[in-house]
Amino acid sequence: MIYMRVGTMGTMIKPIKVPERSALPDYVEKVVLENGLKGGMIFGIGGFEKAEIAFYNTLTQKYVVKEYVSKENKILEVLSLSGFYNRKRSPDHGIP
Repeated sequence: MIYMRVGTMGTMIKPIKVPERSALPDYVEKVVLENGLKGGMIFGIGGFEKAEIAFYNTLTQKYVVKEYVSKENKILEVLSLSGFYNRKRSPDHGIP
């Protein structure tokens, strides 16, 4: 389950369920566009078959992307998911 903080000054929290076999970024983008949202926060928990986690390496000044794939059709459990979304994405964000 993902919770998106939406509305003027983030005054509303909207729970959304990401359909099975959906890519989280794609589904969040769909919800953002369908609801005319401009930016906000995301909080969630749940399970994934595959996850790509990126972080910024301050030594190399580049993003590093790690991929984790479940084995034997098991689920990777996410204990805590948080982040921000913004409809304006910088072309030089560094993540492929």
